[in-house]
Amino acid sequence: MASGLDRSRAGPDRLGHDAGDLVLQKVAAAIRSVVRANDIAGRWGGDEFVICVQAPAAHVAGLTRSMAERVVEAVAAIGEGIGCSVGVSLFRAGGSLPELLAQADRAMLRAKQSGKNRIVENQLSS
Repeated sequence: MASGLDRSRAGPDRLGHDAGDLVLQKVAAAIRSVVRANDIAGRWGGDEFVICVQAPAAHVAGLTRSMAERVVEAVAAIGEGIGCSVGVSLFRAGGSLPELLAQADRAMLRAKQSGKNRIVENQLSS
């Protein structure tokens, strides 16, 4: 799952780097509040974050959708004109980690293009 911040003009960019860094810290805390203890979350670069979720195949799609919805809500609750778009990619047999991340990133960009504060899901073909 890849998430990228959606910022309005009233957001932290106009306030400088320190305010932007504080927003990134708040976003990281919001994401940490959503992920489970055995999930992995981290900053991918800039204002993008990645969450890796491990779950049984029968449950992973529903779990990631629910988690993505909670990430969008938690980031929106920060205020300050901040939102986020999330791209979800589900690993399939024969896929690779770079391919999985690229799929999630493309899905996130489609989410941003479709109106922001959205979730777009992809699946790797097997």
